[in-house]
Amino acid sequence: MVAIAGLGAITGCGSEATTDGAPDRPSVVVTTNILGDIVEAASGDLVDVEVIMPRGAEPHDFAPSARQAETMENADLLVINGAGFEGGMLDIVDNVEAGGTPLFSFAESVELIDDDPHLWTDPQRIDEGLGALDARLVEVDGVDADALAESFDAYRSELRALDTSIEATVDTIPVDQRVLVTNHEVFAYFADRYGFDVVGAVIPSTTTAAEPAAADIEALITEVRATVERTTGVRLEPEVRVVGEPKALADGEQR
Repeated sequence: MVAIAGLGAITGCGSEATTDGAPDRPSVVVTTNILGDIVEAASGDLVDVEVIMPRGAEPHDFAPSARQAETMENADLLVINGAGFEGGMLDIVDNVEAGGTPLFSFAESVELIDDDPHLWTDPQRIDEGLGALDARLVEVDGVDADALAESFDAYRSELRALDTSIEATVDTIPVDQRVLVTNHEVFAYFADRYGFDVVGAVIPSTTTAAEPAAADIEALITEVRATVERTTGVRLEPEVRVVGEPKALADGEQR
């Protein structure tokens, strides 16, 4: 929900001289593309940012290549989501940190909800995390602390404006109708920040690696029916479909 930028280029560990005598920018390697966008937007052109996970990758089980693991090891700072989000690279992250690569974890910089890793759905928590990242980045050799603070402040102001805009939009929704149903448990922080009730998820887990049981789907359907009747006053008869077949929905079929 917050984030828009491309990938940077990686350099080796430490600041070395380029062929024209100018120092390379410090290298920051970020595990996920969501946080990679955020870090790059916040830091501007003051550091080189490289993102490990490609867009569209399944973050919970993505495993870096040997070359990507080396890139992580050679970073001036490795930035992770944390809270187990990068399930397929936990061993690599542990080994890289044990080898001396500086590490920053967003999850260790904000208050978590039941160890849920999806913290970026709340702009306030990302704002808080960026404050901690700014303080950590200025410790990296070659970083212009004043310019970095100015860049981070500008981006954090955008986050606060986004938060205000979302609040204004949510305020148009009656409180008893602020309900969410998701494919897996991903919007706890958004719901906490803006007063939504998470009715349930198709996959009752914070990771898409889990699989729903038939009983879970039946329970979700029952809960959705009850929620619709509670929030709208409309009673759904047993034959009314709450969850349609994907193909039928895609074709615009009405049942």
